[in-house]
Amino acid sequence: MSVKRDRTGVHPELSSMLFQQFNIIDSVYTPEIDHNPVNFYRFFQRHQDRVFGVNDRLVVFYCDFDYYPNLESIPNTLYNIIKSIAYTNVSSDHVIIFSMTYDVEPLVHQLCNQFNISKISTTSTCLWHDFPAVVDSTVDIKHQKTNVFSTAIGVPRTHRQLLLASIFDKKLQSFGAINYRPDFVKPPTLQHRDAGDQQLPNDLTLRTTIPFSRINEELSHTVDSIQLAIQYQEQLKTPIIDIDELSQPNNPSQGHSWCSQYLQHSLVHVINETVGQYPRVAFSEKTWRAIYSQSAFMIVGPQGSLKKLQSFGFRTFDEFWDESYDSQPTMFERIDRLTDSLSELCYQNWNHLFEKIKPTVEYNFETLKQLKPKELERIKDWLSNA
Repeated sequence: MSVKRDRTGVHPELSSMLFQQFNIIDSVYTPEIDHNPVNFYRFFQRHQDRVFGVNDRLVVFYCDFDYYPNLESIPNTLYNIIKSIAYTNVSSDHVIIFSMTYDVEPLVHQLCNQFNISKISTTSTCLWHDFPAVVDSTVDIKHQKTNVFSTAIGVPRTHRQLLLASIFDKKLQSFGAINYRPDFVKPPTLQHRDAGDQQLPNDLTLRTTIPFSRINEELSHTVDSIQLAIQYQEQLKTPIIDIDELSQPNNPSQGHSWCSQYLQHSLVHVINETVGQYPRVAFSEKTWRAIYSQSAFMIVGPQGSLKKLQSFGFRTFDEFWDESYDSQPTMFERIDRLTDSLSELCYQNWNHLFEKIKPTVEYNFETLKQLKPKELERIKDWLSNA
């Protein structure tokens, strides 16, 4: 009997395709167990004596918001997953990994070689729960722009606070619509082994962060970032705008409206992605909402985020402003160049410029409409060999 499909984390159509193709014996969605190595071990331990049928599979839905000690480190979660498979002798030929983070396949294969197990079938996809289920055939575009930029900040992670500090530093706040609520974030905690976990491998990596506080050491210890954040720490404690429409869940099964008027009132939307100073790119509803709303955008996220969108067929905006921020190695440098680009837009004719940008955002909207069917077809072909 296959497990239920409502706890996979992936898009419902992708989940249905997977369950139709294989007999899914069990699955794990990494955020639901907080990337905890103890829970990964226990998940695979349940199946260590199983004799798998040809069509049986265990599936890991890997949403990589784990903690990275530094940019060169292998993600703790991937390490713990594959170490647990090796330690429990579960057949890696019958495991599938779906990743929200891109370009993890070489890491998985590297770890499989390290632990002397068969390569695990792994693919990255954009089709997660925060991808729109349906893209409307048309979206009305607002041509009159009242702000240079908009940006929305939920959980005040380091890269988002750094963006706000840079906006204050360059006196850009009067040109933008900034949705910011400085919610309380608990300090990091350490995961401990309890008495029942004595049989765990000693080298399973324990994280030192709680859910959604994953602040990278390399970023938090960057002198420039700390100094800028301290300089504007009082402003960072004060809410600026609270936009209700940005607080609604983006569950595709709930028919949430993805077109945001808040974004459309500005010339450019600065996307604050879930991860910032991370080794690999990941997109969430924050990026898809901007494209769906036919907004021009800049991205505060991992290095190469724009390049990855371009690989999907989207067009970005280097014709209209400097996008060299995307290739900078540190979050501080990326944000510094991004806000420089915002500064240069402040005294231009925003509505006149948007008329030039309009064909690009319309093209991106059409590309978004085609992305899901193309991705489903790609994964269908991939699953035939998984």
